[in-house]
Amino acid sequence: MKGFRIVTFAAAMLCFSFTGNAAGKIRCDRQCLAGFMTTYLNALVAHDSSKLPVAKNVKYTENGVRLNLNDGLWHTAFALPTYRLDIIDEEAGSVGLLGRINENGNNNWFATRLKIEDGKLISEIENLVVRNVSMQPPSSGGMKFNTEPHPLMKEIIPEGKRLSRAELARIGDSYFTGLDTDHDGANVPFDPACQRRENGMVSANNPDAPKGSMSWMDCKSQFDTTTVPLNVK
Repeated sequence: MKGFRIVTFAAAMLCFSFTGNAAGKIRCDRQCLAGFMTTYLNALVAHDSSKLPVAKNVKYTENGVRLNLNDGLWHTAFALPTYRLDIIDEEAGSVGLLGRINENGNNNWFATRLKIEDGKLISEIENLVVRNVSMQPPSSGGMKFNTEPHPLMKEIIPEGKRLSRAELARIGDSYFTGLDTDHDGANVPFDPACQRRENGMVSANNPDAPKGSMSWMDCKSQFDTTTVPLNVK
């Protein structure tokens, strides 16, 4: 099975792009949605889905495969995430998470998305897990391995400077379109300081990478080469 890469910037934006048809009425606010994620994580490490308020036809997937609710991570998760970054979408009633979770001694990168119906029940659970069988960080070539979210990902934007929901979705989509079909980064609004992380490793704008290497380049310069070293599945 090919390995999964969980990309902080891309996954965060993806949570917005999933929800273009969301209704305007908010039934579960940020605190409510974060609470559902905490409830899910606690139930997961307890290996007990009965602690979870789920819809009768709840859909559960892991690495793109539909499983029974009590399969997969429900057997192997043994500790709450040591790295947790919530991505919350009140209008869609969805909450995502980027983190690391202990599976039988392996501290693996994973991402989770929950869909909450009417602010009451979880109707969808989607997990991506990067399973590391060596129980050690991947080879870094001497470069830093990050185990905490980038500070900018947790920064609160002042209300008057926030982009609209539609603009956030457009920017997120432009990244994936650029990655998939564009020949350069002209259509993606990269900040010059943009930094990409993949499973804890900085793969763009990495000051510790050899000068001139792909990881040393900034995000737009990588796109302009048409050979961005990224494989999102």
